[in-house]
Amino acid sequence: MRAIATSLVLGIIAAPCLAEEPLDAVKRFYGELKALEIRHDLEEKTIGKFRPLLTESLNQEFTASQKAVAAWWEVENKHRAASPGSENKPPFVDSPIFSGIYESGEVESYGDPCVAGGRAYIPVKVTDKESQPSVSWFDIVILHQTKEGWRIDDILYFIEDGHPRSSLRQGIDSKGIQP
Repeated sequence: MRAIATSLVLGIIAAPCLAEEPLDAVKRFYGELKALEIRHDLEEKTIGKFRPLLTESLNQEFTASQKAVAAWWEVENKHRAASPGSENKPPFVDSPIFSGIYESGEVESYGDPCVAGGRAYIPVKVTDKESQPSVSWFDIVILHQTKEGWRIDDILYFIEDGHPRSSLRQGIDSKGIQP
């Protein structure tokens, strides 16, 4: 009986230490991204796979953007029906959703997390080796610690010279164009 009580106490004390670390959450996110080969798909079947990895706030932005995109397509389809041969495409169709530039690369390395006050910042070096010359950039993944663990709240995209280019939240906003 004493062994069971000791195991229970140790389990309660050690459980927070065994929880997912911020770097684990980021690696899981980029692993899913690579496995799904996602470029610019805002559909729920795609975004749904990422929702458990994102903060509630970021999930709400995706939902709002999806509604705006659906409204845009509804208006556009009516326009196309009235004007046969129209090839008008919204600007979000040709841009990747989880990248700051058109190219979609491979993770080259993960930097050390900087954790402070329930937030974590993790640099990720990404390279598109198919481009000639190859193109590299850094993503800075911002995570919040929630009751469920570390969740991605935004990703800042930096080009080679270190200047911020955009962020995931800005990209979602630009994809949610109102008709």
